[in-house]
Amino acid sequence: DRLIGTDFGARLKRYAGMEIFEDSYEDDGTLSARTQSEVQKLANEALANPDLLKQELHWLVTPEAENGYHFGYELGKADRSFVFLDEILAALSLSQRGTAYFLGGYFKAIYERDREKWESELDRLCKNAKLCIHVPELTWRSGLTDRAGRRIVGLARRQAITVEHFACFRMGGTLKVLSEDVFHEWLDYLLEGGLIGAYLALDFFDSYYLYHKKGSGKLPEQLTLRLLLHGAFFEKAEKTNRQQMGDFHWKQVALRFLKESPQHGLLISERLLEYFGIEGTIIGGYRTQVQEVLIETIKLYPGEVWKQASKYI
Repeated sequence: DRLIGTDFGARLKRYAGMEIFEDSYEDDGTLSARTQSEVQKLANEALANPDLLKQELHWLVTPEAENGYHFGYELGKADRSFVFLDEILAALSLSQRGTAYFLGGYFKAIYERDREKWESELDRLCKNAKLCIHVPELTWRSGLTDRAGRRIVGLARRQAITVEHFACFRMGGTLKVLSEDVFHEWLDYLLEGGLIGAYLALDFFDSYYLYHKKGSGKLPEQLTLRLLLHGAFFEKAEKTNRQQMGDFHWKQVALRFLKESPQHGLLISERLLEYFGIEGTIIGGYRTQVQEVLIETIKLYPGEVWKQASKYI
């Protein structure tokens, strides 16, 4: 008590403002029930005395709330009428360092209890010029639907957010719930977004089709070809601008595509040979995994690929 303090603000700083590994586990390695209990107590106290929480919102909506998502989720579960929502949004709107971390936990509780309210609140945020940039992260942290997916790509199309705002969806496997129609809308936008967009599209495509929907049918032929032959993969770029796992994802998609649609193999080999060994491209470098795809096309069409390669010798 002497170290932490006993009032609401001090304990909130401790359990919402600090994310300590030891808080997550007991000495025997089991998940910590004590920490969970402390966060729930704080959420209930806030609900019983809203003024206590209002005094703390200025930092809860910033990176200072290192465990803010956990507290936001418990607060949202306790706040069954979501009376704090407008107060949190107002604080986030006023903050110069605002993040969606704390609010993301609160939105997770809304998503679980009232899906239509969750959708309508995100629709409302889209109309707020300052808060709409948080919609992708809030969605990623709380849930995803086709309506939410179209909402995000709609924001991007009207330039309220950028390609970079899609990056959070690389983690957590949330894209698997999207229908193919909406997922293709995302890819169409990302493939118009230069190098960053192309690599995000490649990452998403690999996750969606080769992992989550493995064995559920053939890859979409024209879209896959458009992705693999995208100009961004064959333009010289600094290594720091390229996705670290980009050549792996490209290889994975291309090998699956060649197996399903071998008739496109010569189109792929032609492009790979044209840029073979050029540093900064996806087929550049000494150990790029993309070379495995070229070898596979040689196995399929040895004579034809030799004719393609002979032009460069």
